[in-house]
Order: sequence, then structure tokens, then C-alpha cells
Amino acid sequence: MTSKIRVGLVGANPDPALSWGTRAHVPAIAHLDEFELQAVCTSSEQSARTAAAHFGAPLAFSDAAAMAQHPDVDLVVIAVKAPLHRELVTAALTGRKPVYCEWPLGVTSDESQVLLDATRQAGVTTSMVGLQGAHNKTLRYAKDLIDDGFIGRMTSASLAMHLDGHGPVVPDQYGYVADASNHATLLTIAAAQALFAMRSVVGEFATVSGVVGPQYDTVRLVPSGRLVPNDAPNQVVLAGVLDNGAHASAHLSGGASRLGGNCLTICGTEGDLLIRSRGGANLHRADLALWGGRGEALEPMPIPDRYLMGSPSDLSLEMAAGVAGMYQQLAEALRSGGGVETDFAFAVRWQRFLEEVNRSSDLGVRVEPFADVSKD
Repeated sequence: MTSKIRVGLVGANPDPALSWGTRAHVPAIAHLDEFELQAVCTSSEQSARTAAAHFGAPLAFSDAAAMAQHPDVDLVVIAVKAPLHRELVTAALTGRKPVYCEWPLGVTSDESQVLLDATRQAGVTTSMVGLQGAHNKTLRYAKDLIDDGFIGRMTSASLAMHLDGHGPVVPDQYGYVADASNHATLLTIAAAQALFAMRSVVGEFATVSGVVGPQYDTVRLVPSGRLVPNDAPNQVVLAGVLDNGAHASAHLSGGASRLGGNCLTICGTEGDLLIRSRGGANLHRADLALWGGRGEALEPMPIPDRYLMGSPSDLSLEMAAGVAGMYQQLAEALRSGGGVETDFAFAVRWQRFLEEVNRSSDLGVRVEPFADVSKD
């Protein structure tokens, strides 16, 4: 491997509104000295050449396998919609190189297990899925405060979120989320990210009860105005007990809210923390503010500079900062030969957790989501 890790990115459109890779991955790669954008891969040769010229990438591909096999590509990154992940990860593995795939790995845990097995068979020892919430500067600071005893013993945690991407109005390009068979629902995508971000601060659910279901029979696409049937869940509610004994809940509601930003509250025997977004973005990629208190009132708690990624003006969009944190963790693993927490094995484990939440909802029972799932 050269001094810089040369990235081949699947999914890059000059219009950032149409591409998560453009909004988050491209600026993260540009920000980090360890990486450079070497190649882009899109659905056609023409769009690939256009994207490569726009981003200054030397190589352009319309075939993910050809890009993965190119000697000048060290890392394959997949940042396209979920239903395409299996095909593209499989193609990337032909190059026998590390793969960073956006969440989810596959559309089900069984599909993710197939990809995990394929990764091992290909001899690829370093893999990662895009669950970046643990790299949010505010969440990292809150976790350290808890570990240092700021709140004492944790007694409860509660997450409340409104996410307009899964409500009654959806942009045309995301209309596929209304079809549950595409496995890109509020539970499988947005809730998965938010709950992982919550987990990074308060820990895992030991037991949980879930309620998952739709509130809208149709979804209106904008700007076209077309109505499409909806059978995907618009509400995800969890309640249970964490590994540390604290009681916890999470309510993720599809649709924009007039109530203000999303929030995570954490209470303890000696203090409390309140984490609130300054907008309606998901917890894992939002610009978050923190309040804390051990007396009668909460007070703002500025984030120390050591939690910032570079200078305060760099990566001001939290979505890019979190992804940059993922890349930094991956660079360390590639240099040292170690692993990352959110590898493909974890992807299988986290999807099984979500499927247990769904099973709890279907059967009306409390479940132990990790009872039969290895942490390895």
C-alpha cells in the first residue's frame, strides 16, 4: 500500500442532493491526509467520467469489479442505496481488498451473513459498515462524562426523534423507501443509525419490547406530487432495560415535526444530560448541543476542542465529520492489521437486533436481542 490509502468510491454524483457519497464521503476523504480519492464508479461510463472530472479522481469506472481489481485502488467504498449493496460488495470482493460499505451491509441479516462469509472466503481481513454515530463529537464527550461519573449511576435514557425522510412526504428519488420489500425502512436504516448512536453513549439493550408499524397508507412524492402505496413502518418504539440496568426507551417517528429538534436524555443518581439536535437530522449525523446538570438546573456544556476533527471550521457538517471518524478508524486498522468495531460481523449482529425488535412487535413479547448473537 502506498503512503496514502487510495479510495475507489462507488456512488458519487456531482449533485450532492443525489448522493450520500458526495455529501459525506468525498469531503471526509479530502479532509484526511491518510486518504485520497483515486477512482469513482457510477452506473454508466459517461456519468463516471463526468464524476471523476468533477471530483478530480484519476480513474473512472462503470464496473465495480473492474475498479476493485485495479492495482491503483487500495480500498473500495460503497455508498449507494441498500438494495444494491449485495451485488456491489460481491463485485468489490473480487479485488480481495478492504471494503467499507454504507449501512446496511445486506437487506437482511441472512444476506449480510452471506457477504460476511464471502469476505472471509476472499481473504479480506478488514471490512467496515457505515455506522458513524460513535464518532459524533458531542456523543463522544457525553460518553466520556458518563464514564467519568458525571451522572453517577445511570438510571434511565430516552431517545425521541422525528425523521422527515420516512413520513407522508418523501423526495422523488427516495420513493423506494415506501416499499417495505426494498428493506430501506425507518427501522432498517434511520432507526438502525440512531439506535447505534444511542448505544455508543448509554450501552446496549439487554431486553427490549418493540412496536413497529405504518401510520400512512400512501406517501406523496415531491416535487412530482405522485402518490404511491406505503407498507413500510413510519413508527418505531422500543422500551427495555440496558446492560447496565438502566431503563431505556426510544421513539422514532416518520415525518417532520413542529416540536423542534430531536433529543436524547440520560439521567443518573447524581446528574443528568440532555443532547438535542439543532435541526431535524438523525442523531448520528446531526449538529448536537449538550446540556448537563448536577444541581437544580441544566447548563450548556461546550464541547472541548479535543473532540473536534481538525480546526473548528473544518467539516462543519456533522455528517462528514462522522464519516471522517470512520475513515480514521479504518486507516489505523489497515496500518496496524487490527480490526474495527463496526465490521461485517457486527453488521450481521446489529441487523439481527433490529429483526428481534420487529419480532417483538409482531408477537407482542419482550425479547433478549443478543442472547443468541455472538459479540465476536
